[in-house]
Amino acid sequence: MSYANIRTFGQDNQPPCSGSSDPLTYCLVDTMDRNFQHAPVGNLYGPRSQKCQQYMAERCAEKWDGFCEYYYVANNPMSGWPNNQAWPNTVMPRAWVGDLGSPLSTGEQLLQNTAEIKYCTYENCIPRHEIFDPMNPNSPTLTYYNDPNGYGMNCIPICNKLNVSELDTDPVMQRMLANPKAAAPTLVNICNTAEREGINLSGTQLGGFCQRYKENLSRIN
Repeated sequence: MSYANIRTFGQDNQPPCSGSSDPLTYCLVDTMDRNFQHAPVGNLYGPRSQKCQQYMAERCAEKWDGFCEYYYVANNPMSGWPNNQAWPNTVMPRAWVGDLGSPLSTGEQLLQNTAEIKYCTYENCIPRHEIFDPMNPNSPTLTYYNDPNGYGMNCIPICNKLNVSELDTDPVMQRMLANPKAAAPTLVNICNTAEREGINLSGTQLGGFCQRYKENLSRIN
């Protein structure tokens, strides 16, 4: 019987990215190989970790690619976010999801956090930067937001960063509209902000969603 060398153990399961310092190797899958590769901190990462949610949300807000799609799809079924918590810059700790029937999955939480970073700003809050892996000098920097007293929960997103002409081809917006439960706070924020600031969404799929939201809201009230 032949045994694998430790240097080749688990290599077939690595994501096809640029090297061991790439956060994708920490975040895409939960495997023993990841823990070996990134010891002694490998067990602190993985798809459900705060830092991986933050990194993937920032990355996918810049460009939704195949890695974002893999993370979103692979972590959707039966992968509820622990204790209904939300990472990283959300207004509420996702207690509201209980009213919608089920908690957000890890993949759905990525969509919500990506949307919030992509379309919103945090007014009156200060960016705070943190190294993804402090044990790795090549690790990228993550950005969080805190109010002047140091509390992130007080950073209320204002969602007005919209390129209206590209909304119907925007992959993040397409997934939000296909699964509005996952990104409900950001969708509602966008609709309300667009109406308040006079952003014309007519003729877009998002505009249709906002119109239906407004009509349903008027019925409830």
